[in-house]
Amino acid sequence: MGVFVFNRSKRRLRKALEGCRPRLYRMALAWTRDPDLAKDLAQEVVRRAMKGALQPHDLGQLPLLRMLSACWRERLRRAHPAVPHEEIPLLDGRGLEREAWQRDVSGRVQAEIVRLPVVQRQALTLADIEGLSYADIAEVLGMPVESVPVQLSHARAKLRAALGREISRQRQSNGCCLKMGTAGQGCWWQPAPDRVVRDPSSPVTSG
Repeated sequence: MGVFVFNRSKRRLRKALEGCRPRLYRMALAWTRDPDLAKDLAQEVVRRAMKGALQPHDLGQLPLLRMLSACWRERLRRAHPAVPHEEIPLLDGRGLEREAWQRDVSGRVQAEIVRLPVVQRQALTLADIEGLSYADIAEVLGMPVESVPVQLSHARAKLRAALGREISRQRQSNGCCLKMGTAGQGCWWQPAPDRVVRDPSSPVTSG
């Protein structure tokens, strides 16, 4: 009986994790702009969650995002062994292929986001795509909560400097350069107030 219950629990966990995979992939792709790497990172989170003997009710949004961030930071450390551990978040995307540059505004924005330092890229996408509060972003990235608005301010300032022309055009048309999640409010160039738009205890599969 015990083995049966254990196997049923593992099946439920795997099913729940598979439901989380699309969101994990979306966030990993926003961070890396590499579809193959994003797929690998999402799979690694699923593997680690299964190995950690979690239960479906433990699959909150923040724990899985923390695990995803940890997996990516580990990949970056392996790719840049000479960079000190504490400087990994300062790495930017200037060495990446320029394939993200496109003629449309969305492609330009994505190309500039991937050039941001890792921590700014993560903070910006967690705020504007996932709609996380400053406290939740701090928990995911393992940083002081007061550092989050600073990182977001730096990220948005760099995007404004790089994409001033696009910003002016979008303001005139009342559009937005960066496609937001359903929880997003405003545009990426606007200073965003701290907000709590998701219940941190709710599973990633919700919504």
